[in-house]
Amino acid sequence: MEAPADLRLARGMARATAFPGKEALWQRWMREEDTFFTADDTRNRADIIVDTSMFGVALT
Repeated sequence: MEAPADLRLARGMARATAFPGKEALWQRWMREEDTFFTADDTRNRADIIVDTSMFGVALT
């Protein structure tokens, strides 16, 4: 599943409970996730890639 970084961050911020430093936590998570997926070559080995960017941010 894929979405642009700014949308991924917005979704994470919308889901996260309120606590100091949550944006820094999400940004660190995203950097680490990107590093892992690049090293693992995940996208090139995927059978199906789903672009979730058209769904925006769900506020619940």
